[in-house]
Amino acid sequence: MALIFYLVPVPIFKDFLVSHIQSLFPFPFELFEATEFWRIDPEYTINMQSRQFFLGVGVILVYTFALCMAVVITIVIIKQLKEYYAIRHTYLLDTFTEAPPPQFEEWLLRTKEELQVKGNIKIICSKLCDTPITIGVFSPVIIFPALNKLDLEPTDYQYILKHELIHIKNKDLLVKFLTLLALAIHWYNPICYLLYYELCVVSELNCDYGVVKGTDDTQRHPFYPALSWRLSV
Repeated sequence: MALIFYLVPVPIFKDFLVSHIQSLFPFPFELFEATEFWRIDPEYTINMQSRQFFLGVGVILVYTFALCMAVVITIVIIKQLKEYYAIRHTYLLDTFTEAPPPQFEEWLLRTKEELQVKGNIKIICSKLCDTPITIGVFSPVIIFPALNKLDLEPTDYQYILKHELIHIKNKDLLVKFLTLLALAIHWYNPICYLLYYELCVVSELNCDYGVVKGTDDTQRHPFYPALSWRLSV
């Protein structure tokens, strides 16, 4: 709901929405249109009384502001995409990747069946990666650091793998991209940064809960090292 609020330009489609609402629930909206609240200052409209196309100063200022906003939004989006593709390209370089141990594929198949996750999901190990991450929305790849970088038990790898698969099942990466889009559009709004932070935290807590669900406190204690890892796009 928060993402819809930030991504759907409801004010632009106000007239469209009002007309459809009125067709479903007849109401004399004309009464409101005649009030000062709904009246638009002619300074901000196109003056065609003399059959000439004329833009008021207010309209020009609005268009100039919209153009500046569009430029900033484009710059922010390009910057985010460049950072993402730089990380993706670097981590997936054949020079720095290696095949995971055979048991990783067995754990992957078993956990996919348990979570009812479909689709082709790859696992690789990267020498440049420091923590397990998931990359890709439509063709997800789970990237583990080189095994000599981590001092974990085999069960810990299974917990991490399940955590990442829950992210994939819940489409958390897609939600994160949409949140970054909202952040690019509303870069001036500090509440939007809070939205981005909260969605990231909630998605992590939700995945952690999915891993420890059905276990007691004694069983959950060994999960802590594995669940300390955090998702990164």
